[in-house]
Amino acid sequence: MGYLLINGTIITVDSQRRIIQNGALAIEGQDIVDIGKTGDLLPRHKDKKLIDVGGDIIMPGLIDCHVHLAQALIRGMYL
Repeated sequence: MGYLLINGTIITVDSQRRIIQNGALAIEGQDIVDIGKTGDLLPRHKDKKLIDVGGDIIMPGLIDCHVHLAQALIRGMYL
């Protein structure tokens, strides 16, 4: 079945760094299978459950690589 997120502002990570206003994102399982304008994707994905995000931002997940390893290594050195 899958999901179709509609009416969102999509921030892409493609080579052009596009921002798609009134965008839609089609998802099957854990995969993004289509992206574009809501009007273009609605006819192509009639079988998917619709989720209207009401203009909210749809963007890739962020990975936090922030670590404090240096502080752990020097802990107690200056006592």
